[in-house]
Amino acid sequence: MNRVPLDSSCIASIGYDPKRRELEIEFLEHRDVYRYIDVPPEEYADFMASESEGTYLNEVFKPRNYHYDVVRQEKEVMTSTERITERIEVNPEIMLGKPVIRGTRVPVELILRKLSEGATEADLLDAHPNLSRADIQAAIRYAADTLAHQEVVFLSGSRSTRE
Repeated sequence: MNRVPLDSSCIASIGYDPKRRELEIEFLEHRDVYRYIDVPPEEYADFMASESEGTYLNEVFKPRNYHYDVVRQEKEVMTSTERITERIEVNPEIMLGKPVIRGTRVPVELILRKLSEGATEADLLDAHPNLSRADIQAAIRYAADTLAHQEVVFLSGSRSTRE
């Protein structure tokens, strides 16, 4: 769906498909895209005609409780190394593009998994002499940052199995 950019403090772009009656909103903060289902064309027209799209979203649109799906922004195709932090990199030529400690083939996932299994920092440094304490800390920080941007959406009607 094609979206048009907006001059808004919270919305990056918005698009509407009248045949499918779907409205997509891309948010600025995390670049997540929400696809709202069964939105009448009049709603889209009112949205676009409003003085403030953010205010309309929060005060008019959201209270109507349209069903929605969260659609992550399309993955970018990386053609070269991408530097995530000073110590973490993603390179399609190394470990199939998984995040690794820069200059090594040690995936962030391996460090986290070993720590979760009870390995100590000393164990990791002994097993991988090319790692430093700062590398291990960077892997943990990278995982925390990644999880901080993850959004969980609960679908109505789903029930917990722990009743």
